[in-house]
Amino acid sequence: MAAGRRVSRRDFLKRLGTIGTAIALGKSAGNTAAQEKSFVVKVFSTKGRTAKSIIEHYPEVENKEISLYKLKGTRGELRDAMFKRSANETKTLTPPSEKLKSVLHTHMINSANSSLTRDYKIKRMMLPSPEDFLTLINFLKKGLIKKPIVMHVATIDEKGKLIGYVSARFGEKFLRNYSIENPRMGEVLDEIINTNENGLNTPQRINKYHGLVQRLREFGIIIKTTPTKEYTTKRGYFERK
Repeated sequence: MAAGRRVSRRDFLKRLGTIGTAIALGKSAGNTAAQEKSFVVKVFSTKGRTAKSIIEHYPEVENKEISLYKLKGTRGELRDAMFKRSANETKTLTPPSEKLKSVLHTHMINSANSSLTRDYKIKRMMLPSPEDFLTLINFLKKGLIKKPIVMHVATIDEKGKLIGYVSARFGEKFLRNYSIENPRMGEVLDEIINTNENGLNTPQRINKYHGLVQRLREFGIIIKTTPTKEYTTKRGYFERK
């Protein structure tokens, strides 16, 4: 999209509706009956192993997204319902569910613009995208999933190693703001959409996007960064110690 062109939130949400379920729920549109009949959800036990080790075990994790999820009442389990992976999305057979507790998907720094420095590639990829935010928000608004819910984005380096997690928790305060269509929050969401639409390919635009996402804290989205031991977030983004 050309710089300066703006897209409305309504049009953006319509486009999401045609894409299907983004974020860790993936996109289930276009599944064949045979795929649905033969598909088996993988269940990983986290007893004795970390989510980090599960993520890094996937083939081509440095170049292809993965998406996992947790259900309420299934402590110690991560689930994988993916049947297709690519650099920009995953496709799953997992519908939105009231039992959904948290969703996790990866962003790879190999997907960032090659002209960026490594630090800015990390900064570019570590945050949820507008698609990530608004798909989950839409599911909450329609009652397809229940609050509170946590979305985790795991940033993956060029060798397939985990850099850290950014977690966004959506609870009651956020839904109150969204249900009354808080105009200030609407303005922030619109700017998040359009900053991303016009390309996060310069340090200036990436810095602006970070500032806008942090403003969502004002409206009840709790955002937390958790780096691995090799990284720090002293300056608000993942960087080597």
